[in-house]
Amino acid sequence: MGKSSRRGRSSPPTPLSQADRGVAKADRLAHKGLWAEAQKGYQQVLAKKPRHAGALHGLARVALAAGQYPAALALLEQALTARPGWLVAIDTLARAHFEHGQPQQAIVTLRQGVAHDPQWAAGFANLGRVLFATGQLEEATRCCQQAIILAPEVPEWYNALATIYIAQDRPEETLELASQAVTLAPEQAEGHYNRAVSLAKLGQWEQALPSFERALALHPDIADGWVHLAYLYRLYCMWDELATSEQQLKRLVSDPGKVEALGGLTVLNMLFTDFSPQWQRHNAQTLIARLHPPQTPLTINPTVSADIREDKRLTIGYLSSDFRDHAVATLVAGLFEQHDRDRFRILGFSIGEDDGSQIAQRIADGVDTFISLNDLTDEQAARAILSEQVDILVDLNGHTGDARLDILARKPAPIQATWLGFAGTTGAPYLDYILVDPFVAPPEGRNGFSEQTVWLGDCYLINDDRRKIQQPLPTRVEAGLPETGFVWCAFNDIYKFTPKVFDLWMSLLADTPGSVLWVRHNNDRATANLRQRAERRGVDPDRLIWAPRVASNADHLARLSCADLMLDTLPYNGHSTTCDALWAGVPVLTCSGDGFAARVAGSLLHAVGLPELVTDSLEQYQQIALELATAPERLAAMRHYLQNDGRRSALFDTARTTSHLETAYEQMWQRHQAGQPPADLIVSPLPDTSIT
Repeated sequence: MGKSSRRGRSSPPTPLSQADRGVAKADRLAHKGLWAEAQKGYQQVLAKKPRHAGALHGLARVALAAGQYPAALALLEQALTARPGWLVAIDTLARAHFEHGQPQQAIVTLRQGVAHDPQWAAGFANLGRVLFATGQLEEATRCCQQAIILAPEVPEWYNALATIYIAQDRPEETLELASQAVTLAPEQAEGHYNRAVSLAKLGQWEQALPSFERALALHPDIADGWVHLAYLYRLYCMWDELATSEQQLKRLVSDPGKVEALGGLTVLNMLFTDFSPQWQRHNAQTLIARLHPPQTPLTINPTVSADIREDKRLTIGYLSSDFRDHAVATLVAGLFEQHDRDRFRILGFSIGEDDGSQIAQRIADGVDTFISLNDLTDEQAARAILSEQVDILVDLNGHTGDARLDILARKPAPIQATWLGFAGTTGAPYLDYILVDPFVAPPEGRNGFSEQTVWLGDCYLINDDRRKIQQPLPTRVEAGLPETGFVWCAFNDIYKFTPKVFDLWMSLLADTPGSVLWVRHNNDRATANLRQRAERRGVDPDRLIWAPRVASNADHLARLSCADLMLDTLPYNGHSTTCDALWAGVPVLTCSGDGFAARVAGSLLHAVGLPELVTDSLEQYQQIALELATAPERLAAMRHYLQNDGRRSALFDTARTTSHLETAYEQMWQRHQAGQPPADLIVSPLPDTSIT
């Protein structure tokens, strides 16, 4: 659990007795892991002095190493009887309780220890750690603060408090504590790691990068650190370094003991790797069990208002942090307006900040009731959902950054589903269903999901058919492009780029003289790295054109019309980015992989009516790209289709997708009402009469 030494009063050194020397020798053997030899040494001391506290304590440690918990407890009690108030034995006893699943006993033991000696800094720190592990954050904070007051020179206490502050989302204070820990112990990894995490929380990614690197150089087995570092290497297109970090991840995730150390961002970031869907599921379930385990389900609140109880419509609640200027909000805004209010009561539960945007207001106006849970604890938020008697709660976050899975862990609704915001399984046993379609989740890949699978007709992803495109459309020059030449467009987030796919794009530029690659600018470091990569591939870096951020989605859609062909990424496809391009009339070429995230663009292209743009190998992807670049009439026909019949396809038929969702909800509810457990469901496509 940590240091067990006591700061403060000290006694003059006294000569060691023969028994004490025997214990010290056995302690050294135990420290080396030579447990049998150590045990023999302790027993020799006890043969002469049966109540020697040090020898009893040493034998207890031997018993703990052998997994003999009851024997260890008995020996520790004897040691404390022989030497009451001995802090070393109290610390070992507390650690034994904690490691064997009795944290409350550990808390009682440590409280007795600090009451016996209020100057015991390590006792306060360890008590804080156990309280933190049991969710008692306020008292844990006070204990770690007291440890720092008593022993301000010990870096471990700063890190203990920093860990609590990370959980409380207090990055500024975390950064200060971690920086102090680094100053005190620059060769300890934990301080560098906590400093990196706090900088990342503050959005200071470039400053976080060297701290992550230093932490992992000191302690290469911090599995979650490699996840963060891999993300940063993707963000800055540092692909040589990325290869190393992904090799480390593969090493660590093959070790069950290391997988247990993975943190909250792991599941999301693993979608960018080539790990199998089955491994992704295992990883998600491991993380859920450790960080977001099921809680005791809430019971129906008897104070629910009469009007809610008497409303016979199905109540559907949507839970999201992204009811703001965000891709998810752009996709779902039309859904809330299309829901059949004769059959459904629609609630929006926000766990994110209100950014005052037009899309946020439209969503608030589109639901029957909009409820902000942002300032509530997880328990309070779950009870607020329960009080509305929600029948089906639909999570729109999954494992994305601002998710609050601990609300869902309390099961505030009898049926809970995940949809849209996260392209993978959650691994959460309290999420009953995942809403997908047969392309993103082929039935033969069913074991990649912990949830029961609901296959929606056409496409799982919904679009808003009311989205505006700013008029007049800009010219190529106004969009920052050359007047002539083919425009390849790669507008997916830059951290989705991979060296293999980028090099393929460079080959396309080399094979199509006068063409350019239009890329959305993210950060200057990535820009410099991609320009350098292009030059190494024999391509003039000025043929990379950087698109700045624009004021609105309508402006973005308007400038997209200047592209000739959108090039998709792998293994993480464009999702809303693909929808944007197709709505703007720009064809998208994709390559589908094995996982959910690698198949979304293929699903969208099937739903819009352009399956010929879906490939299953990068060789085919490159071949079709070159064919289209030299066949302007084919591209023109595709553009014409997208701007006319494509707009009326299943992909952009908001009412049709809403109807599929409603059918799915009714099927879920029928099973629940019949007392049947959740099961895989198929929502058949409606007859398509929209395209003539």
